[in-house]
Order: sequence, then structure tokens, then C-alpha cells
Amino acid sequence: MQIHILRSQNNTQQSYNIPEGETTLLKALTHIKATKDATLTFSAGCRASVCGTCAVKVNGREELSCAYKVQDGDVVEPLAYHPVLRDLKIDKNKAKETLVKSTAWLQKYQEASLNHKDEKLSERQTDCILCDACYSACPV
Repeated sequence: MQIHILRSQNNTQQSYNIPEGETTLLKALTHIKATKDATLTFSAGCRASVCGTCAVKVNGREELSCAYKVQDGDVVEPLAYHPVLRDLKIDKNKAKETLVKSTAWLQKYQEASLNHKDEKLSERQTDCILCDACYSACPV
């Protein structure tokens, strides 16, 4: 199986062969770094889809590399709209500064009676793990 990774030093795709079988992208990246290219740079944290540190774009779509199942021919690149530090590792400070400026959270706790529809909307928003995938995907 082969995956293609956008490398920052020359802005080209580099192809890597990885063992066949079902595996996550994060495991594949770790395998490449350990056995084929020690210079490959990426971010990882919890390895359980909780922290969002490993978010990247795969075939043009934002994914958590610890959860995404690799497919032959996948093209992996860093999240959009973030300064690239190296390869797949990005600087999330700009996005965090924008989030702070927007104050996109509740300022004070207030008792509120939510209907079922609003409660479901609220649940979805509270599932945010600050992975910045939405920031990367947003064309605005």
C-alpha cells in the first residue's frame, strides 16, 4: 500500500510504501518515521480521538490521523490556513487567537430551559476537541 505526503522542505509529494492491512494514518506515519524517513514531522497526542493534535487533511478532507483508516493512494497534507512549521506539523496559535477574539463560548452560566432540538445542537457544539479541522475546512 502506498500513501503520498506533502513535504514542506520542497513543497512536493513524497510517496511511501507501508505494510498492507487495516491501520490508522497515525500508525502509518509512525511506521514511516521509524523505518523509512526519520525527518518526517507530524503532531500526535492522545492517539484516541480526544485531543485533536493529529488533525491533517487526507484527500482534501480534514481527518484525525489517529482515527482515519489508511487507504491505498491517500494524499496527506497539513491543515489549511495554518502556518506550516514542517511537513504535517502546523502552528495553531493564529487559529487560537481568532477563537479568543470571537469569544465563541458562553460568558456566564445561566439557567436555561432548552427544548430537545436546542439541546441536541448544544451537544454537538460541546463535542468540540479544538482540533482546528473546522478552521481548515471553512472557506470564509
